[in-house]
Amino acid sequence: MHIILCHGFGFDHHFWDHFIPYLSKHSYSLMDLGHINTPCQPLFKDDLTIGIGHSLGFLKLCMMENHFNALIGFNGFFNFLGYSTVTTEKRLKEFHAFKKIFIQNPIKTLENFYQRCGVDDIMPIPQSCNLNTMSKDLDVLKKDVVPPKIPTLLLSSMDDPIVPNIVIHEHKNEYYHIFFEHIEGAQHAMGLKKTEQIFQKVMSFLHTHQIL
Repeated sequence: MHIILCHGFGFDHHFWDHFIPYLSKHSYSLMDLGHINTPCQPLFKDDLTIGIGHSLGFLKLCMMENHFNALIGFNGFFNFLGYSTVTTEKRLKEFHAFKKIFIQNPIKTLENFYQRCGVDDIMPIPQSCNLNTMSKDLDVLKKDVVPPKIPTLLLSSMDDPIVPNIVIHEHKNEYYHIFFEHIEGAQHAMGLKKTEQIFQKVMSFLHTHQIL
């Protein structure tokens, strides 16, 4: 089994430093979106391939669906803005406000973002970023991505302030191949927090659905 890992908005491949030790029995490759460092495409192998993405990173993997046998989203979603009119209007307003202040002062905005995610005491705040790349990727969050027709697990945190549970519950449920799990206390930092518990849920999903 080969695992592709893709971080979310505002992070880099070091987001996975706490999770990688659990992959000692598996091969893996890191995808870097180029928000902080130079972008890096993952190495694909001619093998059973699992995509694991955090937040925006999960959405990016979904858009590469033909490469994977299964997908797993940490704080994942298919539509960041939600599906109901009330939720979409509220989150779209928040989205535009965030993008405006991010363009004006990206480093200070990232500092506040790290605090909201619950990672400011785990990861160093970036001192520079690739503003153009990040602005373009922010707009990806406005997409309503059609779920790939492969086994998919969405892991959400009950205390996630970035992708609240109302967005997860509004996900269209007519897709038989999408499964949902909730975890307490991971905020918007699955993979950095509750790492062992999350890894166990990943492996349980892969075994239960006979992917491994």
